[in-house]
Amino acid sequence: MSAASNPILEVKGLTKVFGGLVAVSDLDFSVERNEIFGVIGPNGAGKSTMFNLVAAAYAPTAGEIAFDGRSTTGWPSHRLAQAGIARTFQTLHLFGDQNVLDNVMVGSYRHARAGLLSGLAGLRGARANEHRRREKAMQWLEFVGLADLADQTAEDLSFGQQRLLELARALALEPSLLLLDEPASGLNDRETERFAEMLRRLPDQGITVLLVEHNMHLMMSVAERMMVLDCGRKIAQGTPRDIQSDPMVVEVYLGSGDAE
Repeated sequence: MSAASNPILEVKGLTKVFGGLVAVSDLDFSVERNEIFGVIGPNGAGKSTMFNLVAAAYAPTAGEIAFDGRSTTGWPSHRLAQAGIARTFQTLHLFGDQNVLDNVMVGSYRHARAGLLSGLAGLRGARANEHRRREKAMQWLEFVGLADLADQTAEDLSFGQQRLLELARALALEPSLLLLDEPASGLNDRETERFAEMLRRLPDQGITVLLVEHNMHLMMSVAERMMVLDCGRKIAQGTPRDIQSDPMVVEVYLGSGDAE
């Protein structure tokens, strides 16, 4: 794959300063359509800050972020979702007292075209739209292996199942770009491998993935290209093989014994 041949996400000069601390400094990178692009680095490297800048949780101090050819710098997070960017969180954000299906349907609000008045009036179009949303939500639950638990309360799921539920909810938005922040955190080896298998299938469905993850085995097995951060700066970028053989990466990250 040639670099930056058809980017869906472009980041230029991205900088974030908290008080006197430069968390991200003059960061440039692009993510190709229908690829899995990974971001790694030791603790304090700026991965989470970079992620939250792209996800519009933070406003950049300087720099530009463009999605699908449009600048999204300064956009609120809900506008990103409407444009086709979905995200997950390091800490689970589920509605624990609602059932699994309802949690996923929350993610499909972008496609709820029937207006409030139509819904209140119970018009046929509104009912048909609701039916389509439920069907699509069930398809994503099938994709992550939770369809049999659709009626179960979310808080009664295991931690690994809750991770999968959050993924299904993000996918229900039918995003063009999916931002995953440490999605394998807390998963056992078997759950992680199953998660990796699902990630590999997403590009074939037209979903680009930006993955921040501390699990090196997972990252190396799914990412087509990777970027390595250290102290808020990019120190390397390339294929997993390139990254593994980069002397600076070996010194700063791979050889450090750091879990993240």
